[in-house]
Amino acid sequence: TILFDLPESAPVTLTVHDIQGRLLTERTLSGQLGRNTLTLSLADDLQNTTGILTYTLAVGQERLSKRMTVVAR
Repeated sequence: TILFDLPESAPVTLTVHDIQGRLLTERTLSGQLGRNTLTLSLADDLQNTTGILTYTLAVGQERLSKRMTVVAR
């Protein structure tokens, strides 16, 4: 689950890459003013990839990149 806040409603693009830089998913969504929650599916969004992944949220010219660790249950 990825949480992020927006100062106004705007389109948001999420990209997720594995540690080798391969694109796993790219989604565009309608971000809402305030707190937003995005839940990713291991099978559908991450192609069953576990380990350290990098995600980037882009809103207009602003970009935020972070790492996340995905562990299979």
